[in-house]
Formats: sequence, structure tokens, C-alpha cells
Amino acid sequence: MKLFNNVLVYMGIIAALCITTGCSKGQNSENGETESDRFITSAVLGSDYSLNTVDTITIKGIGFQAGDGIKFKPKDSDDQGLNASVLTFTSTAITFTIPTNLTSGYWNIYCLRDSKEQLLGWAKFTINTLPAGTTVFGKVTCQGTGLEGIYVSDGVKIVRTDITGTYSIASARKHGYVFLIIPSGYEVPVENSLPGFWQTLKDGTKEYNFTLNKVDNSNYVMIVAADVQVGNSTPGTITPRIRTSVICSSGFLTDIDSLIDTYSGKKIYSLSLGDMTHDTWWYESATMWAIPQYKNMVKDFGCPIFHVMGNHDNDPYLTGDFNAESTYKKELGPTFYSFNIGSTHYLVLDNVQYINTGGAQGIEGSMDYTCGVTSEQLNWAKADLATVTDKTAPLVVALHAPLTESAYLSPVRNSEVTNSDEIAALFDQFSNVTILSGHAHTNHNSAYPGRSNILEHNCGAVCGALWYNVKGYNGTESFGACRDGAPMGYTVYEVSGRNVSWYYKGSRLTKERQFNAYDMNKIDSKYKDKVVTNEILVNVWNWDSQWSVKVYENGNSINVTQQVRKDPDYTKFAVDVYTPTGATGSSGTTASSMHFFSAVTSSSTSSVRVDVTDRFGKVYSKQIR
Repeated sequence: MKLFNNVLVYMGIIAALCITTGCSKGQNSENGETESDRFITSAVLGSDYSLNTVDTITIKGIGFQAGDGIKFKPKDSDDQGLNASVLTFTSTAITFTIPTNLTSGYWNIYCLRDSKEQLLGWAKFTINTLPAGTTVFGKVTCQGTGLEGIYVSDGVKIVRTDITGTYSIASARKHGYVFLIIPSGYEVPVENSLPGFWQTLKDGTKEYNFTLNKVDNSNYVMIVAADVQVGNSTPGTITPRIRTSVICSSGFLTDIDSLIDTYSGKKIYSLSLGDMTHDTWWYESATMWAIPQYKNMVKDFGCPIFHVMGNHDNDPYLTGDFNAESTYKKELGPTFYSFNIGSTHYLVLDNVQYINTGGAQGIEGSMDYTCGVTSEQLNWAKADLATVTDKTAPLVVALHAPLTESAYLSPVRNSEVTNSDEIAALFDQFSNVTILSGHAHTNHNSAYPGRSNILEHNCGAVCGALWYNVKGYNGTESFGACRDGAPMGYTVYEVSGRNVSWYYKGSRLTKERQFNAYDMNKIDSKYKDKVVTNEILVNVWNWDSQWSVKVYENGNSINVTQQVRKDPDYTKFAVDVYTPTGATGSSGTTASSMHFFSAVTSSSTSSVRVDVTDRFGKVYSKQIR
């Protein structure tokens, strides 16, 4: 409910009081004025107001004019009263700020004109005093009732609502928004798949109210997608020629629709880990595709989407991170924030600092950037995490660039993120931390070096290798793939209280498809990273240390070793399809990854079966020969 900001909500207010020219016997019983003395008719005001000291009120009526004033007088007193500051008027309405010294009680409201004053009516006022310096305030309500203890932030400060549900911030309004930290057991209204937990600050407006709806979301599904990077472009490897936005809609979005149908009756949310767009395509006349186009594409996604800022979501005409993220903030909201679902606290960070050397209006810059979290964000995150009282509850941290590397058998920090140790140290007091990241267009799960409380899931890309390698359009893959051979897709988390399970879902594949296995004798040597006779190579794209891989030759288990390897199917695509186009991007290079397993059989013709067991005990099998 909007808290009387510039407009008095007079329709639907209980016991609205009307004073009109039809007053009994032509007299106002309060002061004895005659009907002919009245210069305002049909005045309408409410009977009960709950206001802050900087609030404005609009009273409707007929006959207001320039120079009119408004005065408040105690209803049962001869006090001289308090003058209000009139802001605007029309012939049918007058808007004013309530007097600074107005106290809670019953007040008569008068219109002043020259030496005359006319009673417009009386009402009960409850005044909530705001601290000095308040520049942003409002109320958080559920079904019309104010909620105490809800956290609200401007991206610098975090404040808490009082017993009436009112918050106030002495904000410098740096980021241009105010947002709600959604508490557990509540949801915000959703419009076009975007959760309404934030509002853009407007010049001259201080009041921003939020509505929450009570729900049971202790059991839910979280769909985590990274690097959609869609646009109107058509990669050179795609035949027939078709735009990536069309491929995404017919593949990923259709797959999501089917997935959501399987969870009928469950609460479902989504988290997009950045690079929803590609800055290269923002201003290209033939392929223009930026954040507004992305929003239109996902408006019927089927569940609320929370977003993370990626390096490609910056405006390529603007230099400097703060300037370049302005469109993102306008369209998708804060670049760092938090929310709660069930027992889990979600912390979203922006760990990409966009530089964009040479950018100017009408000129795309170099789109260069560094990776790391600013000191401002670190300070905000510390304050946010201090509000989480149960440090044993699940904590999920979402950011774009991964904190760990995929090409090592032991955990290694990602040197691209300059202050990853400082980021990881934020969570030292928490025992169950999951980091969700994207950016790499590969899939790997890794502990953070030296910190057993953190497990990072670096999620494979929705776009795979920037939509260059898509099943049905280049004919080289059994599925569209990321650079490590994992299918283009997303991760699904099933949450019940504090219990969390997950699986990687390849687009247009069943969730039973969790690995690829190769009889390397049948692979051309130009697609191999190693030549080993009778080798079976298994690519388990969602592997972590709690999984197991077993290979059976003629029914007998044989030795299996984990190795850092390259996927031969993706190498085949890179050699036969990508490189001949003349393209020179990263999509032409197969990524090394630690989720490969090698076994060597004694014969090239023996029977071979692979069993892969995930950390939750589910077994996936495939007969290789």
C-alpha cells in the first residue's frame, strides 16, 4: 500500500469524511460558518492517517486557488495551530507537507484564504518521527500490516524496520535504488519474471514502500543458469543461418518450461549468474540486443529470476564500472544484494570491474575489465552477513567469475580474481557455504583452497560455446557443448529445509545424462590430447570429490585414474567446424578440465561398462562396447 506519497488515497479508506455544500441546515456545526462563507466545496479526506514527518497529503475539493494555505488545529483545543507548507495546487486539489511539529492526535484541517479560514474536516493522525537527515524512507507491509525487523538497504547502509514496519535511511542515494532483503517465509510481487525487491530512486521522491506475501518456501527448487549471452547474431558455424535468440527460445526456454512442469506444486525460483547479454551486440544495428531485449525474452520464464552482473552486461559506450553498469541497474536492479529463501541466505556479489578503455558515446570501448570485489561491496557484505544469526545454515554466494580453477586435480584459486582470498574470508564463520559462478563456459566443482567450508559450483553455460556448437545446426555433436565437453545447460537444486541435492541438466537432454564415455580406439588421433591404446575416457561434467567412477571389463572392475584432459568431441568441433570459419575466439579451444577419468582395457574387443555414482547415491551407467 502506497503511504500517501503526493496523493491521498481517499477511495476505499474506512469511514471517509466528506464535507460538502449539502451540510445540515447550511451550517458547519464546528464553527458556525454559513454556506455562503465557504470557498471550498466537496472536500474529501480520510479519517485515520499513519504518516511520517516528511510525508505529503493531497486533499481533493473544488475551489482551491493560488495563495491558499493549510492549517492544523487540535480538535478539542483553542490552540493557534500549525501551518503546513503548500507544495502544489489545482482548482480541484491541494498538496502540502504535514507540519514539522505535528504530533499524534485528532486535528482539524483548515484552508486559509486572505483573512478567512474554512474547516475542511478532521481526522486522526499517527505521526512516525523520522531521524534527521532522512532522504529515503518507507514502509514494509504484509496484507496491510507493517512488518518489524525487515532489512532494507541503499547499497551502502542496511537498516531495519521498526514496530510499525517503517524504515528510514540517511542516504546519499549513490546507487540510485533502494532494496528489500527478502526475509525467509516471504515473497515479493513478481512482474514479467522479475522479483520486485528493489525500486529506482526518483528526484524529489523520498518514500518507497514494499509489499511482502507470506508463503511456505522451506521446500523449493532453484534453477541456476549461467551465461545465456543471447542476441540477434548468427554464429558462422550455424547452418542453416538462424539467430541465437531463436535457438535459445526453442532450446533452453522450452527445456525450462518442461522442467518446471515436472515440479508442479513446488516453489520454484531461478538465479542467473551473469552475462545475460553480450556487450558486443548492444549497439550493432543489424543485431542490436541488450538488456531490454533479454527482459522481453524471459518475461514468461515461469518463475522469478534473480540476477548477477556479468562483464558482458555493461554498456560498451561508457567507461568505468560505476557508469557502465547504469543500464543494468535501471533494468535489473542492484548489482550486489541478498535475499532469503527457506533456511538459506543468498548473497549476490559483482566481482567484475569494467574498465572499457576508449569508450565514448557512439563508440564502443575495448570492453576490458578486471575481476575482484570492491571494498565497498566487501563492507556491505560484512554488514549483511552480520544479520545472519545461524552460521550453520546454508549460505549461497552468487557471483560471475569463478574463485577456483578447473584444470587442476587439487583446488587452486583463480588468479584472475585479484582478491579471492579476501572474498572467501568473508565466510569464515559459516560452516556450509556454496559459491555459484559462471563466466568460464565450463563446468567444475571444487573446494576453495584451504577452506573446507566452501564448495564452488562453476556452472556450465546456457549458450555453451557462445552458441557456436549447437546440436542440429553443425552436426558434429550428440549435444550442444561447452568448451570442456559438458552439455550446454544449467544446474537444478532441490531444497528441503537444510537438505540440498542437485544435478546438472543439459538442455534437451534428460537429467539421467550425466557423463560421456569414449572408446578412444575409435577416436581419430587429431582429436586426442593423448594417445593411449585401449583407453576408455569418461567425462563426468558435474563431478565432485563425493562422486565415484568405475569401469568394468568383461564384468570385472579395472583401475581408473582421474586426469586433467580435453574432451575429444569438442576438439572435433573446434578442428572441423570452428577453425575453418576463420574465427579466432576462445570457442575454438578445448578447455582442460579435471572431471575426466581414464581406464585402460586389456583388449580392444572386450565388453566395457561404466558406472558413475553421484554424491547422493544415484547410479548412471553406460555400455561402451
